[in-house]
Amino acid sequence: MNSENKRLTFDIDLIEQAEIQAEKERQEALRVYPDIQAAIVWLDRARLASREAREKIGPQIKEAQKFLQDNLFHQAPAVRRAVWRAVLGFELTRTINTRAEVETLLASLVRRGFLQEIPDGYLWLYGKAYQIHPNSLFGDPEKTEVRNLFGNLLSKVKEGFLARSTITIEELFSGSRGECAIEVPPGKVEQNGKEVWLGGGVLYLRSDGEYITPEDAMGSIEGGIQEAEKLGVRLRIDSLKSNQPPFVPRLDHVKGAKLRLLWWLLKRARRLDEEKKGFPKKATISPEEFFLKKGLGVCLATFPGVWEVKEEGKVISRIHSMFFLVERREEGTKRIHIVEVPTHLGDFFAQCMGEHEEGDRYEGCPQPLRAVLQAISGHVYREARAARRVGQIANT
Repeated sequence: MNSENKRLTFDIDLIEQAEIQAEKERQEALRVYPDIQAAIVWLDRARLASREAREKIGPQIKEAQKFLQDNLFHQAPAVRRAVWRAVLGFELTRTINTRAEVETLLASLVRRGFLQEIPDGYLWLYGKAYQIHPNSLFGDPEKTEVRNLFGNLLSKVKEGFLARSTITIEELFSGSRGECAIEVPPGKVEQNGKEVWLGGGVLYLRSDGEYITPEDAMGSIEGGIQEAEKLGVRLRIDSLKSNQPPFVPRLDHVKGAKLRLLWWLLKRARRLDEEKKGFPKKATISPEEFFLKKGLGVCLATFPGVWEVKEEGKVISRIHSMFFLVERREEGTKRIHIVEVPTHLGDFFAQCMGEHEEGDRYEGCPQPLRAVLQAISGHVYREARAARRVGQIANT
């Protein structure tokens, strides 16, 4: 019989058998996951033990390493994914406070074969692109989980950065001495009659009461601030009282440009600080009431991490201060609309203004508003659940 005329048959039983086998593998993954987590934690603790202690537990170390290695390449995809999730989840939630610590961690994960550094990777941090090694058998859900962990690393560094401040931005502008870490939003400025887009980030400064000196930065502004540091840029504090950036005669052109850059960054940071203080006064209900109880009213919606702006799956910029006022009304159906956004988010939410039928999980809202509300809702839920746990522990 001609093979071209042979009828293809598709047996439904094959699908059912595959589902039965897949369920067995999922159950095996659930069974092995706690043991994998325990092995990871144990090996990490053993790594920090003294040489003499490690000599005494040498056989157990080899046993744990073999157990972990065998399961990293388990034949069952569900089990293998569970193991890789456990390893990457442990590594990417370590206590980390600085960029150097993050870079050391990522280099270690590359060296150990969990990450690959490639130009078109979907995980982007500090100017480098990564992807999870294909051996993980990860799909979109697992990749999204790891992408969120990358974002959390940035948030931790940002929090550590801001915690170094000894004076507030108001004190900085008024001439107090000390160190100040401030958030700088992205935005447009006019230079030589042209609109120029400046990125955002976190800026770390030192003041001697007369001059402000940049010392460190994270985010899109990092490169410009590093150049300003090398050039020895110092900004007179009283120049911040003016509405125009300073112009210093006979100052080197490049150094003068960095001086004006610092002035613009500080002005934008001050405006952001003022908006942050004014917005809470306009809220009528709490985030818990708005996101968990679906209450009516105006809420100050805040995303605590660093929001990634993407195009075609690639990160093109990051927003370090994501907050805005959003209102829920009910007129037959529940409707959502943005009440007010800070200056730096005007362009970001430009296509989301107006009123929208809420729908399930904010599906009636246009992007990027929908994604932001979903992310904030998840954060509020996790915070509330953690608070309940703390309360239960305190009452036992």
